[in-house]
Amino acid sequence: MIGQTINNYYLESIIGEGGMGTVYLARHKYLDIRSAIKVLHYQYTRNPQFKERFINEAVALSKIDSQYIVKIRDFFDYNDNLFLVMEYVKGIGLDNYIRNVFGPVPERRAIEIFKKILLGVHAAHIKGVIHRDIKPSNIILENDDTPKILDFGIAKLLDTDNRMTSPGTKMGSAIYMSPEQVLGREVDLRSDVYSLGITLYEMLTGKNPFDIQHATEYTINSMIVNDPLPPPRSFYPHLSPNVEEIILKSTSKDVSYRFNNCEEFIIALSEIDYNQDFIRSSNSEIDELTPDLGLNDKINSDSKTKISYKTSDELLREVEKEKALKQAMNSANRRFSFKSNKSVYALLSLFILLVISAVIIYSIKSDQSTDIKKEVIKEQPSNNKTEQTKPPVKDIDKKEDNTKNDVKDKSIPKKKKYNAPKNYDYNTQQPTKRPRTTFQ
Repeated sequence: MIGQTINNYYLESIIGEGGMGTVYLARHKYLDIRSAIKVLHYQYTRNPQFKERFINEAVALSKIDSQYIVKIRDFFDYNDNLFLVMEYVKGIGLDNYIRNVFGPVPERRAIEIFKKILLGVHAAHIKGVIHRDIKPSNIILENDDTPKILDFGIAKLLDTDNRMTSPGTKMGSAIYMSPEQVLGREVDLRSDVYSLGITLYEMLTGKNPFDIQHATEYTINSMIVNDPLPPPRSFYPHLSPNVEEIILKSTSKDVSYRFNNCEEFIIALSEIDYNQDFIRSSNSEIDELTPDLGLNDKINSDSKTKISYKTSDELLREVEKEKALKQAMNSANRRFSFKSNKSVYALLSLFILLVISAVIIYSIKSDQSTDIKKEVIKEQPSNNKTEQTKPPVKDIDKKEDNTKNDVKDKSIPKKKKYNAPKNYDYNTQQPTKRPRTTFQ
């Protein structure tokens, strides 16, 4: 739908998207006014329950006139779809502000912001509207610390017969719901007081007491109904004891022990917060809302010290600068590590090359030596082979036998040769017979 013009509103971009609808940033076709247009998802336009909740939000916003609640400008049906036109609030969600930007908000600053939230909820209660889903994500914090409450989709209208408020139904976000909401009972102003107390708890400690990882919905609901609330100072010990008592009173499981309305909540906070210049500007608004209560006599408006804090915009800029610095440091570290790793890899590859070359050289030399031995063996004659095969011991024995024969020849005199007569006939002459020797 971006780029379309619907009923003089040109849709520029998407601000956010939820389970029930999408919020667009829009500009009026003729007037230089920007608005936030909430569009119900098309698949829910034929669902009576979602359509009723969407119309309920428009009706609730039309009843309330407070600077701390987002204002409605228009509501129309276009091509079988519902469009809710609201004022455009430039800021940051309180949940994002607590968890990602600031953390636990300092006590005095948190109370200063929270009193404005109480005034906005009080204005809704005066008009018979119970929010039933108060939580940090439904509060936008502008640059000057002005809160804006939004998302009245499940608000209960006390002067109408709303089917969504029938007993047995649970409406709201689980970790911010009051015990009576969890049990599906009838709710009143004190149910919003409970959710406001949990919101203040999270602002001051940076933690929701029921936001537990891997916890089932049954476990969370059981803790809300039965388990005592962990003291805020157990998470953030720098809180003042008086503020802790106020939080525990507002989040009491017994409805009768809580503050009856937001006015009593404001008075209790004002009695412990003496250095708030905010009270001077809020007295006139309280008088207009509840002129018969005489809150001016109970609230201390004589404070002179004004506390200066950085705005949300300034804090966001600092966070962006820190992110940019971290990214630059990370990129520099990556470059340094890449260079160091590159040198290590170069040395390692050089070492591997040296080892491989040494192995190759050694193998070549060994092959050459074996070839030389083979050539020498081929050049030798065959006699040598036979002589080499004869054991050396026999040669030595032969030499010894020769030496012995020489000695014998020297010691024994040589016999004279017999000279036969020249005319002797060897054929006619018979040899003489030797007598046989017998042995007895």
